[in-house]
Amino acid sequence: MKENIRKMIRDLRDQVEEKVPSAGDFSIVYAQFRNVDKGMGVTDWMLKVTKPPKEIEPTQRGRYLELVAYNLPSPYIAESVMGYGNKQDIMNLLMDEDHLVAKIQDKMPDLARDLEDI
Repeated sequence: MKENIRKMIRDLRDQVEEKVPSAGDFSIVYAQFRNVDKGMGVTDWMLKVTKPPKEIEPTQRGRYLELVAYNLPSPYIAESVMGYGNKQDIMNLLMDEDHLVAKIQDKMPDLARDLEDI
């Protein structure tokens, strides 16, 4: 599982570097993998970077780093914000792989439980 998480982080980091501007609008960037832990009611994990609405963040420099759990084909998801800041703040989070892997692994059981409660 750790290697899947690390690959997801690296894939997202490459996309953030290439596709996310320091300010302004951008499309959601994400990386994901199929869940290998059959003990959790989750089929897929996703890590994504999004922007808050302009009404909340008028400078358009803020970015969210979010972990998402899916249990396909169910239309429901469970999400958790893993970090917030400007592009460099998000890149710093993605560069500190060991810390982010541990943080993601800590959050995964909570998101799996959230999906069970739906």
